[in-house]
Amino acid sequence: MTLKDESNDKIEYKNSRESVKISYKQMTKAIDKVSDSTKHYRYSNEVNMIYRIVLGFDAKGFRKSHGLPENADILDNLTNEQLQAIDKLQIENTKLLYERMGFQDRKDRLKYIYDNFVYQIMSNNIDFEEIKEFGN
Repeated sequence: MTLKDESNDKIEYKNSRESVKISYKQMTKAIDKVSDSTKHYRYSNEVNMIYRIVLGFDAKGFRKSHGLPENADILDNLTNEQLQAIDKLQIENTKLLYERMGFQDRKDRLKYIYDNFVYQIMSNNIDFEEIKEFGN
C-alpha cells in the first residue's frame, strides 16, 4: 500500500466516522418525534439493535469481548466497512421510524438490508471478513 493509499483510507475512514455521527443524530430526532416514550434508553435500544445486526454484539457486549473500558466509544474501534454498514442501517432505521414501523418489523427489515449490503460488498471483491472481524 502506498502512502497515498493510506492517506485516502484515513480520509475515507474519517468521512465514514463523521457520517455515522450525523445519521445517529437524525435517528435520535426521529425517535423523539415518533416515540411516546420518555425513557432514557430509547436511543440505546435502537443503536444496539443495529450493532447486533452488524457486529453480533450490543455496545456493552462488544466492549467486554474486546477488552475495552466501559466508557469507550466502540465506533473508534471499528473498520471502515463496519462504520459504513452502521451508517446505512441508521439512515434506513430513521426512515422506518418515520413510517411508524414497529421494532421487530424494523429489525427484520434492517437485517434484510444488511444482508444485501454484505452481498454488494462481496460482489465488489471487498473482504467481508473485515466487516465481521470483531463480531466473531
